[in-house]
Amino acid sequence: MTTGHAAPEMRWVVKLLSFLLNEIYSLWKQRNDDLHHRQDSREDAGRRRHLKMQIRQLYAKENDVLGMYRIAFSVPLEERLLHSTRDLEMYLTVYRAMIIKGIQVTRQQTKHSHRPISDYFGAPKEGFKARPPKERHRPPTRTTTTD
Repeated sequence: MTTGHAAPEMRWVVKLLSFLLNEIYSLWKQRNDDLHHRQDSREDAGRRRHLKMQIRQLYAKENDVLGMYRIAFSVPLEERLLHSTRDLEMYLTVYRAMIIKGIQVTRQQTKHSHRPISDYFGAPKEGFKARPPKERHRPPTRTTTTD
């Protein structure tokens, strides 16, 4: 398997596993809440503040991971923090280990090689239009005349 083909295959696998883990975790949390009659309380507000702090710390590490691990940062931080407490817990459960592993892999790769050039450039912003290439200046052609 060549390196050029590994990245798209990994993205597909990571997306599939993330989806499955999110669904399984969501069902498990719902089952526990129903079974134990969990109610929102002051304790939940404290838990939510703690979760937000942990998520902010993870988002601060976004530039420390290679592109293939940045799926964990696909939702902007401020939008992520508006999600329910259960969603914040689920995010940390699913992505914390992946981000930590991403940081370790990035550090190891940085020691032994160079980062892929695609990691130095972000995705184009919405509404971005590439400008047409400039016309190259060409000096006038010399014509030789015979008298």
